[in-house]
Amino acid sequence: MESMFEFIILPSDEQARYIWDRGTFLMSRQLGRYNISLYHVEGFFVEIWYNKDDNTIYAITPFRDSSRLEPYLGDICLT
Repeated sequence: MESMFEFIILPSDEQARYIWDRGTFLMSRQLGRYNISLYHVEGFFVEIWYNKDDNTIYAITPFRDSSRLEPYLGDICLT
């Protein structure tokens, strides 16, 4: 995949498969009923929002803006 924009246009099931196959899991956090997992994928980050109540993926959110990493900075180790 050459860009985050190519990733964005994939159907959500293909996005999830792509993350599982090529992404590096960094960490997860809890926010209400959501488990939010952070991955690094070929030059960008992706959050997977998993709804624990109904056992579904609520959102797959790719980003490059480092300010979106702020909720993770207290706990993340990027060694």
